[in-house]
Amino acid sequence: MAEAFGFYADNIVTKDYLDSTLRAAFAEQDAKFEQRFAAIDQRFIDIEHQLGDLRTGLKAELETMLTTRLNQQDIKLASIEATMHGNFRVLSALMGVTLLAVAVPEIQSLL
Repeated sequence: MAEAFGFYADNIVTKDYLDSTLRAAFAEQDAKFEQRFAAIDQRFIDIEHQLGDLRTGLKAELETMLTTRLNQQDIKLASIEATMHGNFRVLSALMGVTLLAVAVPEIQSLL
């Protein structure tokens, strides 16, 4: 077909020139893609670091809140326990008095 037009197409653009031009264009394109992928990877790494810092901060804050709340509950339970022990002593004394009030007359009637 090249002969029909009066020249040889192989002589105008050689295969080696075409191969080297295409290789250079593809290498440039690959370099651009690699640069973009590296930038995206760096963004993901930055986001992971930010999430890690946020997670650490939230964990510390939750531990502080839980410790404070548990300490408050311990104080409240200790107060309730002290009140219950006081009430138990009073009720034990009242039971003793009631027992004496009922038992002593019964014992005296038997004697």
